[in-house]
Amino acid sequence: MTIIPIGLLAAGGLELSRFYAARGAAQNALDAAALAAGASQSTSQTALLATANKVFNQDIANSSAVGAQIQNLTYNSTLHQITATATGSFTPLFGAFDPISTLTYNVQTQTLMQTSGTLEIALVLDNTYSMSQTLGASTRLGTLKTAALGLVSTVMTTANQGSVKIGVVPYGDYVNVGASNLGASWLSGGTAYSTVTPKTCSQTTGQTCNTVTSTVAPYQSCTGGVTTNYDGVISTTPKVCQTLTTKTTTTCSGGTTTSYSCPVTTNYQWFGCVLPQWSGSGLAMPVPATPYTALMQITGECNTPITPLTTSSTTVNAAINAMTDYPSNYHPDTYIPAGLLWGINIIAPGGPLSQGAAYDPKNKMPRKVIVLMTDGSNMDFINGSGLSTYPWLSTGATGTGFHCCAHDSNYTTSNVYAGSAAQLAALLPAYANNPYNDEQALCNYAKAHNIEIYTVGVGDV
Repeated sequence: MTIIPIGLLAAGGLELSRFYAARGAAQNALDAAALAAGASQSTSQTALLATANKVFNQDIANSSAVGAQIQNLTYNSTLHQITATATGSFTPLFGAFDPISTLTYNVQTQTLMQTSGTLEIALVLDNTYSMSQTLGASTRLGTLKTAALGLVSTVMTTANQGSVKIGVVPYGDYVNVGASNLGASWLSGGTAYSTVTPKTCSQTTGQTCNTVTSTVAPYQSCTGGVTTNYDGVISTTPKVCQTLTTKTTTTCSGGTTTSYSCPVTTNYQWFGCVLPQWSGSGLAMPVPATPYTALMQITGECNTPITPLTTSSTTVNAAINAMTDYPSNYHPDTYIPAGLLWGINIIAPGGPLSQGAAYDPKNKMPRKVIVLMTDGSNMDFINGSGLSTYPWLSTGATGTGFHCCAHDSNYTTSNVYAGSAAQLAALLPAYANNPYNDEQALCNYAKAHNIEIYTVGVGDV
């Protein structure tokens, strides 16, 4: 019997994961490239390939598929169909342990040519905190912006001016529909209000205090060393310690203490974000019968707002360039269903913010498309109470426990579950698949309305 070292088995699993990531990145890039070629409305094989190569090369830059190339692109004028294939190679890090030094992968895609019809595209773009991570010479968000701007310049040309509309949906855990929509029929709430909480304060006067500094045995005084987990990005601040040999204490006596009322006023306002709607056992589908609820907050923890469908490339480009992954002290988590939901909403006829035309059963007048760009997995899910929660595991302060946080809708409290990994893991299965079930339901909704969805992974997704 041959005994395979555990280390080699682990290395093999890592290599397989990297291989699939590279192939997936190439597939995503090829999908977007074919879409752009089809939107160009050119029938020239050379022009179609040039358009596809431009978008493909932009999308694979700094990804695990770097070096992959489009090998073939054909256009069937009878079916109005574009077929493209791409090839890439993958070199295992542990090639010395494997007789196969290089693995080759092939990906293929098909899409319809945008002929005499009109085109409506919703760019659903990841603006979560993890997008701040470095990717090559830029950040993940910077790479996403380059890819999105490239797609816009390819699709919105002088030749098809007026027949192509694009909207932008930046998303994090929530989506900002724009504070200017206060009072819209599809919105509930949003009017600023204040709460007053009673509080008693005290003040002491006339005390006699004495401060003494004494020599003590050497001890360590440390600052920093705090670990945070935002959107799956774990970071620890540097821990700085110094050795001290003195302590200062202050003691006071006498005086008169007076108590008085000092109520605390908290101001809430709407910055543009809305809560997801709950229906049955999951997320409510687009164009709901009831209004969306405004997310009232103390501080503006919202991404940049949606840009509805427009024929202006200047407006679209400005919206993309304005996006940020880290507005103020807000660390947006990933909840992809929120982005998909509003991607559909802005192109669905009769939906909130929609400038979209009626559905065409042939998806030609107009052709409706969603392009989703993201770097990661869902970090949030919703439940029947409408809470946005965080189902990730991370080591607790002691390094032995695990916790899972749940913020209320106003971001004013945080409930921390502390327990063993096994205890917390037992609670998560009921929620872990929730956002992915929501994604599938949204994709089914889009498919039923002939909306095409393309995905572009940023990084190693």
